[in-house]
Amino acid sequence: MRTKWKFLGKLKVPRDRELQGHSTRQNAVRYSLLLKQCENDKTVSILGIEMLKLTSLILVLFAFSHVVDCSSMPVRNMFLKVGDRLEIEYYSPKKLERFVKNAKGVEQHQVYRICNGNNKAKCGFWENIKTKKKVGPTTNYNKKKNMMVIPKVKLLDAGTYRDNYYDTVYVYIEK
Repeated sequence: MRTKWKFLGKLKVPRDRELQGHSTRQNAVRYSLLLKQCENDKTVSILGIEMLKLTSLILVLFAFSHVVDCSSMPVRNMFLKVGDRLEIEYYSPKKLERFVKNAKGVEQHQVYRICNGNNKAKCGFWENIKTKKKVGPTTNYNKKKNMMVIPKVKLLDAGTYRDNYYDTVYVYIEK
């Protein structure tokens, strides 16, 4: 004899064992067990879907945070007093740039080229980009330590310093 099946949620229950109400204690126990099993199956499937959503969200957030971190540039701040020694460490740059204001409050873009043997005429000093004249304080670059040094800073040396890799340092000088 073939068994006919009745579907109760995700469970297959043979028709001959189908529960007819709650007439006996045995049927009531079977019915409650079947309901619990169906509820557990639904809970598991809901939890699986929620875990999938949560995992997807975490992956998207991780990818987004990685993109944000890659696009940001390193920035440092230095606070000095007039007459202090300014030392900024860079990783082997070819040139340094600074954006400072002159005595009249006009912003200037200046370049310091690191000496490499081929550029002796144009290295070792700050040059104003617009006027092509030597400007600024005495500055040295120590190649062994990869460090730019200004022995005694003045108030006009405050500004933004960066290398050709855009490693930026904000220098603040107080009286």
